[in-house]
Amino acid sequence: MSERRRIGRRYLIAEVKVNPLDGREPMGAEAVDINRGGMGVYLLNEVREGEKVLVEVIFATEDDTRVTEEINGIIRWVHPVGGNYAAGIKFDEAVTKKYYPALSACLGRGKTE
Repeated sequence: MSERRRIGRRYLIAEVKVNPLDGREPMGAEAVDINRGGMGVYLLNEVREGEKVLVEVIFATEDDTRVTEEINGIIRWVHPVGGNYAAGIKFDEAVTKKYYPALSACLGRGKTE
């Protein structure tokens, strides 16, 4: 698969819930990478390309409190990986410090590819 990203990404390990907007149950996932326009995740359950989702990202802060931010998106691609699934989610809007401070903070640290 050719690389089509226009924006670099940062690697991120975070707890994620992917909530399909069609009424199916929320799915646990692990974030793999993120940029201002979307994120890569691994899921145990299959999602469909083109499916609209609400993504909840749960962060542990330095003082061990948990912060959750939610952002809407659409599944852009899905690939089976063993018995699991890798998926790319494109956010409906860009991650900004004003509206998504915890997600934005992730983009300010770490290695960009």
